[in-house]
Amino acid sequence: MKSIFATKVSPIKCDCYKLRMKKAIAAFIISTIVMSIGLFIFVLPTAQAQTTCSWARVIANNVKIYATQNGQKALFLLQKSYYLRILADEGDMLMVALMENENGFVQITGYVYTSEVDLVVAQPEPPYYPMEKIIVTADSTPIRLSATPNATTVITATNTQQLYYYGSITSYNTLWHYVYYGGKFGYVLADTVSSPVVSKHPTPLPQDYPVVLPNPPAEGDSDTVVEPNPPTLTAEITLIIFVVLLAIGLALSLFLPGNNKHNNVFDESI
Repeated sequence: MKSIFATKVSPIKCDCYKLRMKKAIAAFIISTIVMSIGLFIFVLPTAQAQTTCSWARVIANNVKIYATQNGQKALFLLQKSYYLRILADEGDMLMVALMENENGFVQITGYVYTSEVDLVVAQPEPPYYPMEKIIVTADSTPIRLSATPNATTVITATNTQQLYYYGSITSYNTLWHYVYYGGKFGYVLADTVSSPVVSKHPTPLPQDYPVVLPNPPAEGDSDTVVEPNPPTLTAEITLIIFVVLLAIGLALSLFLPGNNKHNNVFDESI
């Protein structure tokens, strides 16, 4: 026998519950979109900036720094194992800065061939370049504009004077040092000054690290582990775009006209 009381659920209360659920889901979706956009604005540019090389390391002998981009006027040979700050990428050559305006040394700029240095992303350990001083051992020595015997004398240094040493170069079968003294740059004959003593940078060169060769797998060995490739920046961007589009689609599906129909809920067993 049917009950004389009809069980009825108010359609207004049901609609309010549905509306609250839609609002909660919409808020979650909007939060997802905002977080994804935040990744675009903050995380991805930072990750991309971290892959930009800011330093060039001299890892070979006889690497020259040039005064001009055409690579025709070599200033001196760079000290192996030390670092140059990259100012601009000029294709085959890099515009670099040498020294940091410390301890009396003045920063200079020049050009090096990209193929002759190692590009470095991480901040290197100081000193970036050796700050070596040499002393005049002759009674006096001229500091010339170029590494040639008849070049113009820009300044003369006397006995026991300290010169700020940058590098050396051989010209006309004679060794010259590129120095800074009295506010002037120039070349001094190596046999009129003390010899510079430059140690290697404390960070080992790539070829100085010990090479450990793995044991070759035995024939028929199937336990070789293949390392997966790390995700690339392009893959991360694609995934974020997919998440944003999916979230927008879900949000639209909640509020399309077809989803606004309200079904009355009654107990029809009366």
